[in-house]
Amino acid sequence: MRNTDQLFSTYLTTLFSSTLLGGMIALTQRNFNYCTDNGVFYDLMWIYAGAGAIVGAGLLLLAAIMEKEHTLNYLFKILLRYGTAYFMFSYAMSYFLDLWYADSLVMQEIKLVDLKPREKISAFLGHSPEYRQILAFTHFAAGSLLFFRQTQFLGLIVALGITVQTGVTYNLYEYCTELENGILFGSSVLLFSPYLVKICKLFFSEKPVNPIRHLGWSSNSHGDRSLGILKALLIAGTLIYFYNSYKKTIRYYSANVNSPIVGVWNLEDLKVISQQDSTITEISELFSFDALYLDTRRYGAVKVDDSLSTFEYMVDTTYNQLEFWNFHEYRSVDLKGKYSFLENDTLLYTGTNNRDTVIMKLVMDKKYQKE
Repeated sequence: MRNTDQLFSTYLTTLFSSTLLGGMIALTQRNFNYCTDNGVFYDLMWIYAGAGAIVGAGLLLLAAIMEKEHTLNYLFKILLRYGTAYFMFSYAMSYFLDLWYADSLVMQEIKLVDLKPREKISAFLGHSPEYRQILAFTHFAAGSLLFFRQTQFLGLIVALGITVQTGVTYNLYEYCTELENGILFGSSVLLFSPYLVKICKLFFSEKPVNPIRHLGWSSNSHGDRSLGILKALLIAGTLIYFYNSYKKTIRYYSANVNSPIVGVWNLEDLKVISQQDSTITEISELFSFDALYLDTRRYGAVKVDDSLSTFEYMVDTTYNQLEFWNFHEYRSVDLKGKYSFLENDTLLYTGTNNRDTVIMKLVMDKKYQKE
């Protein structure tokens, strides 16, 4: 006769595993700017998680008929472990490539009291490349250890530490990753629970503690070694996949990283030749700025009377072309033109906005100049 308590535990963990796997599938659908519209993402998360629970319940019913509940539970936990490792690799590569956080000149100019909570942590991580590399290494270590059965215990400890630290920090700073981190934390807790039970029995029970049984090949067998090689190749393939995938995003958002014009430029001289009265007023207001901030990403800002107005820009260093668009407060302004360096710290820009010509002489603010 089968142990009822053990069966109930198996059913419960199987349903939790399938629900978490559904949530993980939803995580793969998120895009770069999902924080700006996280309501849609949350709805998608609940739909996938609910679908995962329904599918898990159906498979569990079939497994119960065949008396294979433990096998199904074990398979779900394997998928959950690999899924957790997959996202650890995803975050490792994003930190390594500076996908999410970059040092921002605009952010440095805003007073700390005026920053939103999530902008404070973005500013900290953006200004700390060494810390980002530590995060990349710990996420990579967790994912690699989780991939192998013999080291999954250590991997789960590292994953639990990462998800607890991330959850506490991001929740305190109102970051938009509570469900995302919650799924990874729940997966780590679920996978770690058998080890926790054994540890508690070891310290608080006089009964002998049996080791956790694993299905599959025995250790040191040819099959186990072959599977280890396959997993190592799978880790390499996953990292290459994320590298290539994130590089496409970085090419778009970080196209200006190595540009010689990145920095803060003070306006020394301005000349506007207008052929069209509809935009001259707005252009004159815009280019009465105190400073022009050109960030490493494709965003910048103009500082007018101690306030910042953001825009997007793109530079082509081959042909010295520079374009500004999407001004937050000056919608009719869309400048296209060329720049040239009069000196190492002096730039001359000639651009057009419709039929208006704008000529600016800009001088680099040495306080922000790269060494």
